[in-house]
Amino acid sequence: MHLHVQVKLRMGASFGRYKEVIRLAKPVFERHGWRLTHSFATVIGRVNSVVNIWEVPSAASVESGLFDPELASALPLIREVVEDEVLTLMTKYSVD
Repeated sequence: MHLHVQVKLRMGASFGRYKEVIRLAKPVFERHGWRLTHSFATVIGRVNSVVNIWEVPSAASVESGLFDPELASALPLIREVVEDEVLTLMTKYSVD
C-alpha cells in the first residue's frame, strides 16, 4: 500500500524547517514499517505544496505511526510550518 501525503505549507514558512519535520518524523514512521519512497516540491503550481509518498504495510501501520507518542515532540514544529495536510491511503491496481 502507499500513503500519498499532500502538504500545504504556511505562507512564508521555511522549506528548510519543513525538511526538519520530515527528519524528525521519518525514524518514528520507519519503526511502524513505513518507507519514504518519493518526496516532491512544486515547481509549477501552488508554490507552497509538498508531496511525500510512503510505502506502508497496512492501514493499521498508518494509524500506529501517526499516533506514536514520540511524534509529539515534532508537533510544535509541524504547527509552525504546516497549514493543511491530506493523507490518502492507496493500493495498486491493474487495468488488465
